Amino acid sequence: MNKFLGTGIAAIVGVALIVVFAAIGSFYTIDQGDIGVKLRYGKIVGLEQPGLGFKTPWIDTIERISVRRQTYQWEKIGAYTSDQQIASIDVSVTIDPISNQADHIYAQYGNVTDMVTRIVTPRLLTVTKNVFGTFTAQKVVQNRKDFETQVGESLRTAFDGEPFTMISVQIQEISFTPEYEKAVSDKQRAEVQVLTARQNAQAAIAQAEGEKQSAILQAQGEAEARRLRGEAEASAIAAKGKALADNPALVQLISAERWNGELPTSMVPQGALPFISVK
Repeated sequence: MNKFLGTGIAAIVGVALIVVFAAIGSFYTIDQGDIGVKLRYGKIVGLEQPGLGFKTPWIDTIERISVRRQTYQWEKIGAYTSDQQIASIDVSVTIDPISNQADHIYAQYGNVTDMVTRIVTPRLLTVTKNVFGTFTAQKVVQNRKDFETQVGESLRTAFDGEPFTMISVQIQEISFTPEYEKAVSDKQRAEVQVLTARQNAQAAIAQAEGEKQSAILQAQGEAEARRLRGEAEASAIAAKGKALADNPALVQLISAERWNGELPTSMVPQGALPFISVK
């Protein structure tokens, strides 16, 4: 009797434990930012949203797929410009996995990281190199934003129909070989020297032109002054001549005013005595 009682108690305890474990295994939680892929005997049967959920124990399983926005980086991508200059490019891409396609991500790739490895990486490398090859080294340096825009547009086309949305592309760095960098630096230095020399020459020309104009103006001023003085003297002479013509006795008056009162000590024969006139 005691033996059967013990066996019954053990069975009850066992069943109770099974029920407890089944109850515990029936509930699950999915964090915000994840989507649950429900599998039944390994087959996808639906998607589960964040929060508390219920599944059939030992039959259903939940695989979590992150649908958070992520930024991935690729460094030192080797590429050639159209003028055969090799460069190293650093690129970053930001993507959003599409939540209602989490089952597709799981079925095709297993998780988002493997999806990026199998889809994003090879297409990004190909697009970056191809677009970079349409630019010369000088043009890609001067129009880096244009290069970035073209890479972004090409990638959007390449990723069309995939279970994620590309948010943005950033060209973080473009590095050329040390030899090319030195050649560019030397060229820029030479251009600065030429520009400086040109500016100095222009300044010298401007200064010489200013001095020339100043000399011309000074000469014109002096000539004008001489002309005015000449006109003034001519006017004065003309005025004196007219005055003498109108007043013949004016010469004797001026001579008398300037006479010092002394008679000459010698006289020319038949000469007239100054200021004495006998009719």
